Amino acid sequence: MEIAPFSSRFKLYDQLELLEFPNKFFIKPVDSHHQGFSVDRRDVNIKPLDDRSLSIASLTTPLT
Repeated sequence: MEIAPFSSRFKLYDQLELLEFPNKFFIKPVDSHHQGFSVDRRDVNIKPLDDRSLSIASLTTPLT
């Protein structure tokens, strides 16, 4: 079986950063903090990171 090449809109990253908050997970590449996505814990809704979600993540303290 032949595997189709990746689309140019997808990029693989070597390292990802996971930030856990009471209501969301933020997952973003270590070397590209303006990309990534968030996962809502309540409804498992996945959204790409935008300026608003990045500011929320930087102002609050992740769970440890």
